[in-house]
Amino acid sequence: MANPIDQREKPVLKELLEASKAAERLISALFEIGALDGEPFMSIWCQLDRAIERTQRSLGEKPALITSDLNPRPAA
Repeated sequence: MANPIDQREKPVLKELLEASKAAERLISALFEIGALDGEPFMSIWCQLDRAIERTQRSLGEKPALITSDLNPRPAA
Protein backbone atom coordinates (compact mmCIF):
# COMPACT_ATOMS: atom_id res chain seq x y z
CA MET A 1 0.00 0.00 0.00
CA ALA A 2 1.33 3.43 -0.93
CA ASN A 3 2.13 6.02 1.67
CA PRO A 4 -0.36 8.88 1.92
CA ILE A 5 0.80 12.14 0.37
CA ASP A 6 1.99 14.68 2.90
CA GLN A 7 0.07 17.95 2.54
CA ARG A 8 3.38 19.83 2.21
CA GLU A 9 4.25 17.70 -0.83
CA LYS A 10 1.00 18.35 -2.72
CA PRO A 11 1.99 21.73 -4.24
CA VAL A 12 5.26 20.28 -5.50
CA LEU A 13 3.53 17.19 -6.92
CA LYS A 14 0.87 19.33 -8.60
CA GLU A 15 3.56 21.49 -10.21
CA LEU A 16 5.42 18.39 -11.40
CA LEU A 17 2.13 16.93 -12.69
CA GLU A 18 1.40 20.07 -14.72
CA ALA A 19 4.93 20.06 -16.19
CA SER A 20 4.53 16.38 -17.09
CA LYS A 21 1.21 17.06 -18.81
CA ALA A 22 2.84 19.86 -20.82
CA ALA A 23 5.71 17.58 -21.83
CA GLU A 24 3.25 14.86 -22.86
CA ARG A 25 1.30 17.34 -25.01
CA LEU A 26 4.53 18.59 -26.60
CA ILE A 27 5.62 15.06 -27.50
CA SER A 28 2.16 14.38 -28.92
CA ALA A 29 2.24 17.53 -31.04
CA LEU A 30 5.71 16.73 -32.34
CA PHE A 31 4.55 13.23 -33.32
CA GLU A 32 1.53 14.71 -35.12
CA ILE A 33 3.67 17.01 -37.26
CA GLY A 34 6.20 14.26 -37.95
CA ALA A 35 9.05 15.86 -36.02
CA LEU A 36 9.44 12.76 -33.83
CA ASP A 37 9.25 9.17 -34.86
CA GLY A 38 9.60 5.86 -33.03
CA GLU A 39 11.71 5.04 -30.02
CA PRO A 40 12.76 6.29 -27.51
CA PHE A 41 10.12 9.00 -27.74
CA MET A 42 7.21 6.57 -27.74
CA SER A 43 8.46 4.88 -24.57
CA ILE A 44 8.99 8.23 -22.85
CA TRP A 45 5.49 9.33 -23.84
CA CYS A 46 3.97 6.13 -22.45
CA GLN A 47 5.95 6.51 -19.20
CA LEU A 48 4.69 10.08 -18.82
CA ASP A 49 1.11 8.96 -19.46
CA ARG A 50 1.30 6.26 -16.76
CA ALA A 51 3.02 8.58 -14.28
CA ILE A 52 0.45 11.32 -14.86
CA GLU A 53 -2.46 8.94 -14.32
CA ARG A 54 -0.94 7.50 -11.11
CA THR A 55 -0.16 10.94 -9.75
CA GLN A 56 -3.65 12.22 -10.51
CA ARG A 57 -5.16 9.25 -8.70
CA SER A 58 -2.81 9.76 -5.73
CA LEU A 59 -3.77 13.43 -5.52
CA GLY A 60 -7.45 12.55 -5.84
CA GLU A 61 -7.81 14.46 -9.10
CA LYS A 62 -9.86 13.41 -12.06
CA PRO A 63 -7.91 13.34 -15.31
CA ALA A 64 -8.69 16.43 -17.38
CA LEU A 65 -9.76 15.85 -20.97
CA ILE A 66 -7.50 17.81 -23.27
CA THR A 67 -7.81 18.35 -27.00
CA SER A 68 -4.97 15.96 -27.83
CA ASP A 69 -6.86 13.22 -25.94
CA LEU A 70 -9.46 13.33 -28.68
CA ASN A 71 -6.88 12.45 -31.33
CA PRO A 72 -5.57 8.91 -31.71
CA ARG A 73 -2.14 8.31 -30.24
CA PRO A 74 0.71 7.63 -32.64
CA ALA A 75 1.43 4.01 -33.38
CA ALA A 76 4.56 2.52 -31.84
